[in-house]
Amino acid sequence: MIKSLITGIKQKADFVVGKVCPKYRIHRDLCSLCSTLYTKGLISCTDGNLSTRLDDQKILITPKFQNKSKLQPSDLVEYNLHDKTRPKNVTSEASLHTLAYLRRKDISFVLHTHPLYTTTMSISHPELIGRPYFPTSVLLLGKVPIVPYYPPGSEELARACADALADSNVAILKGHGAVVVGKSILQIQTRTEHLEWNSRAIYLMKNANSPTLTEEEVKQLESRSRSLGVLDGAWGWKKHDFIK
Repeated sequence: MIKSLITGIKQKADFVVGKVCPKYRIHRDLCSLCSTLYTKGLISCTDGNLSTRLDDQKILITPKFQNKSKLQPSDLVEYNLHDKTRPKNVTSEASLHTLAYLRRKDISFVLHTHPLYTTTMSISHPELIGRPYFPTSVLLLGKVPIVPYYPPGSEELARACADALADSNVAILKGHGAVVVGKSILQIQTRTEHLEWNSRAIYLMKNANSPTLTEEEVKQLESRSRSLGVLDGAWGWKKHDFIK
């Protein structure tokens, strides 16, 4: 008991401002991203959750019911991906993160947010979000699947989201928010922010007959994106996604 107490005190000391141990730098970076997302309005107070893969077994994830704008490194929770039981203070969407990591061995981060335009457009105009209107969206996002509604925190939602992310880096949860995955904090932040930009732009346009990029233009962007290493997910647009 004394040994564990001393260990806990040492870990707390590592989080003192200006004395962040390299081992815990990722904790600080996750908290910083949460604060940024809150400032940009992509999450609000206790909304959303974020995690990173520590190794083949463990992930580090945000806790439940805590203000994301004031999150501290010591608030983050570690747990084993293969354990059936999880810490009581882990986010209610832990299964969503777990299944995403188990499905995608190539990713290091999972981010779930509640962006306003993306969430509302997933209900009011879901057929528009998936269309390739803007070249930057094609480059950064690829084809964005919309996951049907399932109760938040449910195993059904976690499985459906993992299926959607099997060949995509971005998924929209109908009426609920968005989930992005990536290999770095920069990737998941970029994808999240641009997804909301894309949704807002489509909302302002809000015309089902507005012309999209052509199939040939999308193919050129796909080739360009892969050569730059910008997009490593799927494309998969259908004929009905293109409007002349």
